[in-house]
Amino acid sequence: MNSQSSQHVGNRRPLLNSANDTVEVPLSEDGRSALVDRTDFEDLLAAGISDKWCISKVRGKEYVRVRCPYVKGGATTVARLIMRAPAGLVVRYADGDPFNLRRSNLYFAHSSSYWPKGWSADRRRANPRPGLPVDYQQSGVSGDVQ
Repeated sequence: MNSQSSQHVGNRRPLLNSANDTVEVPLSEDGRSALVDRTDFEDLLAAGISDKWCISKVRGKEYVRVRCPYVKGGATTVARLIMRAPAGLVVRYADGDPFNLRRSNLYFAHSSSYWPKGWSADRRRANPRPGLPVDYQQSGVSGDVQ
């Protein structure tokens, strides 16, 4: 079982930035926040997902997580919800920043067990495997979001 630790934010509220149509969602008392497209933020709220997100550390990496009644375990990463990621695929961050949750920064990848042993992340990005539709996030895929 993975060890996880979470930091929840106090009374800070999400802030709309109308200049670039994004929302800054506070994550911790130290001032860190996540950046998400306004439409995705509104879609999450409309689906009953809370705007109280937290930082979760898993195997030394930080992710933005939220409680979610629709998934096994009751919590998942916000990136998986935005992308509606099905089981077997992981969501990666193009710029490496897990707090940048703008759709333009998120992409699907197969789990590391899908790739030949020893392949680096750069090599996997440069040599995509067949079977992933180009516009996968628009395909309406649903599934077990973990």
